[in-house]
Amino acid sequence: MINKIEKAESERINNAKEALEAEIKEAGKVDKASYTEKSYLVFKKALVAAQTTANSTNSTKEQYQTSLDALKAAKDSLVKVDSEKVQQWIKNGAKPTDTVDRLFKNNGVYEAK
Repeated sequence: MINKIEKAESERINNAKEALEAEIKEAGKVDKASYTEKSYLVFKKALVAAQTTANSTNSTKEQYQTSLDALKAAKDSLVKVDSEKVQQWIKNGAKPTDTVDRLFKNNGVYEAK
């Protein structure tokens, strides 16, 4: 009976780890240049934490799940920069504030002049 319980728990742990590893793999496809610097930094921090949990031989099912949830939340919170809209606004005469201008330049929305 104990072996069945241990086997079931081991399977749950492996499933949680596999789910985390799959999300990490997908997170690796996120293009930094498409998002604001601040939102990407939050995402990157969650990704590194998830990788650390996934690479640990001592992580528990709960730790895998917590890392998975945090990574998904960070990915869902990424703020996309729509370069085409920005270019259109600028073309139509919009004047970004100094802060917005710096953010756009830092995120590659348009080139520094």
